[in-house]
Amino acid sequence: NREEGTKMGAEKCALYKLIASMSIADLSQFNFALMLFNESPDSSGHPRKAFFNVTTAADKQALLDVISGLRINADKGNNASTAEAFYEAYQWFLGAAVHLGDKTATKHDPAAFSDSSKTRYVSPGLGCAKNHIIYLANGRPSDNDNNALALLRRINPSAARTRIPVSENVNNSDEANWADEFAAFFNRGSDLDTTLEGAQNISVHTIAVTGASSDGNYPNFIRWIAKEGGGLYQAARNSDEIVVGLTKILNQVRAANSVFSSASLTVSANTPGTYLNQVYIGMFRPDGNALPRWVGNLKQFQFVYDAAQNTLRLADSALVPAVSPATGFI
Repeated sequence: NREEGTKMGAEKCALYKLIASMSIADLSQFNFALMLFNESPDSSGHPRKAFFNVTTAADKQALLDVISGLRINADKGNNASTAEAFYEAYQWFLGAAVHLGDKTATKHDPAAFSDSSKTRYVSPGLGCAKNHIIYLANGRPSDNDNNALALLRRINPSAARTRIPVSENVNNSDEANWADEFAAFFNRGSDLDTTLEGAQNISVHTIAVTGASSDGNYPNFIRWIAKEGGGLYQAARNSDEIVVGLTKILNQVRAANSVFSSASLTVSANTPGTYLNQVYIGMFRPDGNALPRWVGNLKQFQFVYDAAQNTLRLADSALVPAVSPATGFI
């Protein structure tokens, strides 16, 4: 790639190489979207590719075409308004009101909006899967901090400044940025769908692309954003190192969204046709680093008869139904 010598070129090349190397079966495990910073004079970000699931070769090629179509001069952002873009992404996840995502009008994806007025986003459909943001940074955030705080308090009225430990070696101007407080709220305070059990939050992962003499200690703040966002961090000097970071993150996402289980029923070896009312389900989670040893355990359940439905249901030791009627999961 002729742009490989630049940070954006390295990011573009890494994204293309990663997607090209993945099978359709692997890609189908994720629901992808792409957001870029808005162009001058607007802050925040815009949806370059609406959420979609890759299930065919044509889908994969469409995603590759979007990535290969990015150009350094044609897709320059109006500074890195990271905190505002985080707010935009949050609205997108919710299927809520558009902030400034309808700007950069010739390049945003109309499919990301609910209708031609482009005043509301189409939510990706949250379900029980985990939600993630991967922030590819090639410089320090440069928001208008007053605007960012006002947006943060729309979704988190009690938002307050987090004092970053001196050991993190983050400078004062970066500490004044609100991107880390957004990430912390996404991870620990948000619930995208209160009708589902548990908190449907967002994990924020970051990759800091380095190599410029002007970098200073900006990667330290990008690392802190990932810490607050409950995600992974990777520093990368070239496209290969970005691919390594993205691969680690996708492995972590896949591990969090996948649990493999099998059920077995205890059958008497002495009296054919009889069994104990004990159902054992082994549950194992794929390792986040793609290692062969998976954490898991064995859970015991039993059947109970539901007279109203004339059916058997799986229950725990207190005869409480084990399967949630809202999610279909144990």
